[in-house]
Amino acid sequence: MVDVKRIEDGLKSHKYGCIKVYLGYAHFYAYHPRYESVYRLAEKYDVPVVFHTGDPNSTKAKLKFADPLMIDEVAVDHPKVNFVIAHCGNPWIESAAEVAYKNPNVYIECSALLTGNLDQMPQEKVDTYVVRPIAWVFGYIEDPKKMMFGTDWALVSMKPYVEAYKRAIPKEHWQAVFHDNAVRVFKLKE
Repeated sequence: MVDVKRIEDGLKSHKYGCIKVYLGYAHFYAYHPRYESVYRLAEKYDVPVVFHTGDPNSTKAKLKFADPLMIDEVAVDHPKVNFVIAHCGNPWIESAAEVAYKNPNVYIECSALLTGNLDQMPQEKVDTYVVRPIAWVFGYIEDPKKMMFGTDWALVSMKPYVEAYKRAIPKEHWQAVFHDNAVRVFKLKE
């Protein structure tokens, strides 16, 4: 069950700046009624909801619940809440991109498309599974305000991942993708 009191206490005290839902690990779709209280709290405290989407890297998780396409229903039903699709729904990046493109309250971050140290991987692998997918999503969404950098540290070495991410995003949008969008969506103080 969702511990509504604990979440609300964390939001009230500003200990929490968002709510994360681990789709796939929890065997419920994003639109399941059990999450309605979470979305109401997110609206009340004006914080985003981040969804783990895509490959959960666990044999106990169920992939059908981690499909980013399900975020569309939640975004439509809760237009005053901002939602972030973590991991860009990898490997379902096209679905994630469409959900973000269609819904003004949905954003994407592309952390951990590969894990480990990218410097120790063949460049073609990094280009195929990180650079090209991020570039495709960025181009499809057509709005540099909808995408942000995410770390998923310590699953991936940061410096090489940042460099790969930079190769995917036009330089004139680095400020938005690597800083401004997260500050705006998560209401961070600078």
